[in-house]
Amino acid sequence: MKILVIGAGVIGSVYACKLVEAGHDVTMAARGERLADLRTSGLVIEHAESGERSAVAASAVSAPDPAVADALVLVAGRAEQRPCPLP
Repeated sequence: MKILVIGAGVIGSVYACKLVEAGHDVTMAARGERLADLRTSGLVIEHAESGERSAVAASAVSAPDPAVADALVLVAGRAEQRPCPLP
């Protein structure tokens, strides 16, 4: 399955890593330095307790491609990033 992860911070990266490990085709939308890191080093996750690092291959884009209509979109962000509060 094609999956687009918008939000390449901690939570988005963890979900993306697990989805890649499960065999999905994952693309991450990022910007700035994070985008450059993903393009050069791939997606690198470090375990909080053990410090063990793992790297997986995930594509990175600066903006989603509207022509890719068959992708599941996962949006990961902090509460203060929402445009309006939830009820």
